[in-house]
Amino acid sequence: QDRLWQMVFDRDRAAGRGAALAGKTLLESDSLMRRLDLVASAQADYAAFDDDTRVMLDAYAAGVNAFIDTTATLPVELDLLGVSPAPWQPWDSGAIFKVRHVLMGAWGSKLWRARVLMALGPEAVSELGVRTAEGGIVIVPPGEEYEGAMADLAPLMPGIEALSRMPEAAGSNSWVVGGSRTASGKPLVGGDPHRLLDVPNVYYQNHLTCPEADVIGYSFAGIPGFPHFGHNAQVAWCITHGMADYQDLYVERFRDSDGALEYAVNDEWRPATTRRETIEVRGGDPVEIDVVSTRHGPVVVGAPASGHAITLRYSALDRPNPGFQCLVPQMLATSVAEMDDAMRDWVDPCNNMTMADAGGTIAFLFRGRVPVRNAANGWLPVPGWNDDHEWQGDIPFSDLPRSRDPETSWIGTANNKVVGDDYPYYLGLDYAPPHRALRVTARLAALDGATIDDIEAMHSDCVSIPSRLLVDALAGLALDNPLEIAARERLAGWDGAMNKALVEPAIYAVTREHLTRQVLQRPAASALAPNPYPGEPAAMGPAARLWSQIPGMLRDGDTSLLAEGETWSTPLAAAFSDAITFLRAELGDDIAQWRWEQLHRTRPVHPLAALFPEAAGLLNPPSVTLGGDADTLQCAGTFPGQSYLINGTSVARYAFDTDSWDMSRWVSPLGASGHPGSPHYADQAETWSAVRMHPMPYSREAVDDDAVTTQRLEPA
Repeated sequence: QDRLWQMVFDRDRAAGRGAALAGKTLLESDSLMRRLDLVASAQADYAAFDDDTRVMLDAYAAGVNAFIDTTATLPVELDLLGVSPAPWQPWDSGAIFKVRHVLMGAWGSKLWRARVLMALGPEAVSELGVRTAEGGIVIVPPGEEYEGAMADLAPLMPGIEALSRMPEAAGSNSWVVGGSRTASGKPLVGGDPHRLLDVPNVYYQNHLTCPEADVIGYSFAGIPGFPHFGHNAQVAWCITHGMADYQDLYVERFRDSDGALEYAVNDEWRPATTRRETIEVRGGDPVEIDVVSTRHGPVVVGAPASGHAITLRYSALDRPNPGFQCLVPQMLATSVAEMDDAMRDWVDPCNNMTMADAGGTIAFLFRGRVPVRNAANGWLPVPGWNDDHEWQGDIPFSDLPRSRDPETSWIGTANNKVVGDDYPYYLGLDYAPPHRALRVTARLAALDGATIDDIEAMHSDCVSIPSRLLVDALAGLALDNPLEIAARERLAGWDGAMNKALVEPAIYAVTREHLTRQVLQRPAASALAPNPYPGEPAAMGPAARLWSQIPGMLRDGDTSLLAEGETWSTPLAAAFSDAITFLRAELGDDIAQWRWEQLHRTRPVHPLAALFPEAAGLLNPPSVTLGGDADTLQCAGTFPGQSYLINGTSVARYAFDTDSWDMSRWVSPLGASGHPGSPHYADQAETWSAVRMHPMPYSREAVDDDAVTTQRLEPA
């Protein structure tokens, strides 16, 4: 009733039918989804599920269909489109979950490393191709430091050779505090997931009570259970993206054999699986695509007719995925030990799972399926025509990283590296820069006698660690422009807090943006601009990749991307001048008015707003401001090279109190309802903007006291 449009839209996106609803903007996505064949994968999963999981999905589908069959009022989006929803199938939930997570893996980073390799050579891959080249801290054991990843050039050579044959052409925070650091003596849990700000919001605030379970938290529209964030009467759980590597890219050799497409495997040629798909486009002509698959999976980049193309092997698609078998045991768990065991079948995405129970135990589990294979697979697309890079089973569930009641009495995760180099298995290369993790650690280590207020307060931490690097570098510049001098003086006394009401964050952010643009104009970096992989889905451009790397290069005096003999003072001076000119033009001559909130705000856009501009005022939620940036605990990232509008941000915030569940809190960036006309469509936006939270009533009495309206559904 509340999210039917979102369910239908996500189901059609998963099936590669999004363009039929929303037009040509979804054509590229549809093409990828047809190649990945998510619906067939979800159907295979459903057929392999145990009886309890199929019963759950069957009952869920029956409930959805009962509403579709009896409602007199469909969502306004379906009325605008003139569409009636098809019956809900039990496997549709699985397809929705897949489409929400398929682009969260490592394959985009591997294509980026290949791009760096081809433009700048192997030596640049370690520095520019890995997000955590500078090192940081791990999750297990809490706070331990590690050095940045370095490329071993020997295993890279097969990938280099393979790529030379090609033709030219999503973060989050969580934490748990043990009873020895809390006022109640019981654990506290908090965190927030970071994704693009969808309309309606990806997460749905939900409370499910039945004789067997009583669970509250965030669910996905169209999917039963609470796979990511929630609590029952005994256990609280939450996740962040584990940043594991469970997607491999293979460069395949193809040939035409009497009109049939074949691909090489060792010393033989095998027939490729091919089919032609027609994608309907609203307001446009249908588009035909050829879908080609090998033993590794579908071709995702390149044209097999050219002789070489890249295929994707993905843990969630290469065999039936039993992950939904975890949903019911998760809701029924009575301790962190039972919660850990409930995750045995989890596959994708791999997550850092933090949890606490009412008995006082806190724990961490890295959940998900990670294949065991050649180390070179982690760096680049690898040759697919031999068996050197095949998967050799998975990391056993019993060997996945864990921690229970650590001496620190806290566990924090922020998409940082999970374990040190002594861990016997390869998990991944691409972790978030360490800045958020360092702030989480600092806040947690300082807690003593913590309450739920302290957990909520962590969400408002907006201190930028890399800002100091830029401010220190600016101090050495010779300036003569009075406005530039005044701006630098403001930065000199700034503590790095990116409070939205302050001027300093705007000066810093705009300078960093213009410094990225300056670097991209240099010959070395400009060589990264052409993308040698046509059709790469959701490609992240050089500006976004280098934005996170430049502060560290500035600190280390690394001039490898600059012109011959050039120092950082030249692009930095130009960037600072450009930034001040921009701020003056946009916000006026009075530097006191250059507040970060003047530039840094959300602009949530409904996927149908462009198709129906006359309804955009109804469909699009209001814009609000927020502090922070992509490096701060209060996460509010932008698209470098494009604008200062917020895109990747906190799409849910929560704080769970295991001593008194009714003291827990939560907030969403829009509202609980998916109906544009509802008063609850975006009624939490201002609270979210102020980094405050709403009560999260759990007990029957608290729910009844807080209820505004009630609805009773009687079985037919």
